Amino acid sequence: MLAWTRSKRGNSAKRAHWWFEKLKEEYRIKRDENLKPNTFAYNTLMRAYSQVHDPESVDKMLDELIDHEKQSRANIGPNTDSFALAIGAWTNFESYCVAEDAGQGYTRSFHWLNELILREEKGYDGICTVPEVYNNVLKAARNSKKKDMDVLNYGMKAFSKHDRSRHHLDWINYQWLLEVGLKVLSEEQNNVKRMDFLKNVSRKCCEDGLLARGVLQAISNSSVYVDGWTFKRSQDAINMLFGEWPFPKSWSRNLKSQNHFPMNEDLIRKKQEVFGRGTNKNKNRIKYYD
Repeated sequence: MLAWTRSKRGNSAKRAHWWFEKLKEEYRIKRDENLKPNTFAYNTLMRAYSQVHDPESVDKMLDELIDHEKQSRANIGPNTDSFALAIGAWTNFESYCVAEDAGQGYTRSFHWLNELILREEKGYDGICTVPEVYNNVLKAARNSKKKDMDVLNYGMKAFSKHDRSRHHLDWINYQWLLEVGLKVLSEEQNNVKRMDFLKNVSRKCCEDGLLARGVLQAISNSSVYVDGWTFKRSQDAINMLFGEWPFPKSWSRNLKSQNHFPMNEDLIRKKQEVFGRGTNKNKNRIKYYD
């Protein structure tokens, strides 16, 4: 089963599942505890399904593992890896799914994040949250093809849960949250809401000492449009939010790598495209020249 999972072939999940069912059958016949599928076996199968882009089957395996846990005589149950695999599978789904299915990835990953957090709070054995699970939910919102308030709300909820946890935020969390917000709030009707969002996120980022190159570029190099979030508004926002260069060193005091420290060039827009509105972006795309 492990060999098929590691092979990452197109039929690896089906073959791994065949051996999994074979193992369960052997256990039913012989009642040998050494043959009883354990958490590692379930996680291996979940990983196999995740690799072939089948998050629904990952969910089924995790649900089955939880059902075993509820049985009084069962000695197995999901661990941190189990939930991380489910969250990761749905995070990946959001990046490759068709537009009609967008949203399932960040909602399902957020569901499993909440379940993991609840179990950690209750002190379940083998359970603890890790930064990756929070990051992946926010990443799913960032990669989503949806552009309504629902995706921003989920992104902000994942960010807030991370902020309230025992794990420290990193600069990438701020970058991804800004990217989600500017994607959702790009239209003219959101001018005030967008500016309030940018003020709140950038202020907290600077207070946390995590102002990095990627954070600045998320604003200065974001997609701009013929109305709403325009080229001028993006430039005005950068100037208003951060003021003149150089910035106070305290704003970046908690960055771990010198490569992430802001540079003056990060304030300058490099993308020279302005998008129109409508479904055909290529048709509505124009070049901006100084």
